[in-house]
Amino acid sequence: ICGDTLAVNVTSTSVTMDATCFEQGKVVYTVTLTLNGVRYTDTKEATFGEAKHELTHVAAQKATCTVDGNIEYWTCYRCEKIFSDANATQELSASETVVAKLSHTPVFVDENTSTCSTKGNIPYWYCSSCYTYFNDENCTMKIENKATVQLGKASHTLTHAEATVPSGYVNGSIEHW
Repeated sequence: ICGDTLAVNVTSTSVTMDATCFEQGKVVYTVTLTLNGVRYTDTKEATFGEAKHELTHVAAQKATCTVDGNIEYWTCYRCEKIFSDANATQELSASETVVAKLSHTPVFVDENTSTCSTKGNIPYWYCSSCYTYFNDENCTMKIENKATVQLGKASHTLTHAEATVPSGYVNGSIEHW
């Protein structure tokens, strides 16, 4: 065999698959050797990483009368699943994390008549939680501009008084309005 020419061709490839929530990552190595037209192939696998969820905590947010809230939960960035616990044992749907917004708490403000020294107001309701003003008790007709519930001060109502002359123990007065 000495002095014979050998035809050798070697190729190698590797394919890497990242770890998932359910399987470890792995690298598959394949080597192919062709020697004088005869092909030999060998494949080996090596695993790495843990098969586990990569969780991000989402803190609970209280619902108010203006926005929905949410319960405390965890999300996995790998599989995008949602869990009720840090051990990822209780899966949730996105809708199960929502705490519906609360109803407004209406408080009625009665009409006050304006005087020459104080402003009055029209009757209205406001929510004691969010301080939004409404035209109705069901808090469905929002008053966009709170200043519109106030009425301006009333004009003075002037009464004419004639001048009087003092007499005895009674003081007199000048003519006035």
